[in-house]
Amino acid sequence: RSGDGNMKLEEPGPADGWDNYDTYLTNNLEVPADLKNRQSGSGEVQVSFEVAKNGEPINIKVEKSLCAKCDKEAIRLVKVGPKWKRNAGKKGRTTVTINF
Repeated sequence: RSGDGNMKLEEPGPADGWDNYDTYLTNNLEVPADLKNRQSGSGEVQVSFEVAKNGEPINIKVEKSLCAKCDKEAIRLVKVGPKWKRNAGKKGRTTVTINF
């Protein structure tokens, strides 16, 4: 997050804060069975999205894919998860990394 001091781009954030959001992700993540069976079994999916006026994530896009099932699960988590807040009506994309 760099800027010249005058221009500060505020990314949308979870309405309940990042700690609560991370807890939500941890408690609600459903790891696909075929990923559980792999020895490495870890990786991440990055999804970006905009926040609608009502706090819903919209225009969700996978930025970093892990596997088709993981990508779907990441999108589901973001869609059904806690509301987001955006700053002073500004549109902006934010990115969330979900660890599997």
